[in-house]
Amino acid sequence: MTERALETALRARASAQTTGLPVRWPGDDAPVGDHIEFRPVRYGRSDPTIAGGKIESRGALNLQIVMQRGTGVAARANGHADTLAALFPFPERISFPGGCILITKPADIREGFLNRDTHWCVPVIVDYLASY
Repeated sequence: MTERALETALRARASAQTTGLPVRWPGDDAPVGDHIEFRPVRYGRSDPTIAGGKIESRGALNLQIVMQRGTGVAARANGHADTLAALFPFPERISFPGGCILITKPADIREGFLNRDTHWCVPVIVDYLASY
């Protein structure tokens, strides 16, 4: 399998989110208004076997909630962050054709921040180890 299959499996899980916010995929234009940015970050690949033939890929999925600045936006964004974190519970295994993704720790909900003085952003970081 490939990194493409791994990312497809992560996309499918992220698509199951129930926040009501549209997801911005890598390379797509940002939706107008509130949305979630999907950003996979690959740390590296290795093969723990002596003979080769088993790839392990470590990385993180950054799901960033982006909401227009306004009254009560931090509380709403934090609620969305809780919903996203619940999609990737530790130690969940997500199967995909030819491989498996292991969520290696509870999702990190990071402190929100103001971006460009117009949007409140809350990152949700999901660490994973995939083998195929």
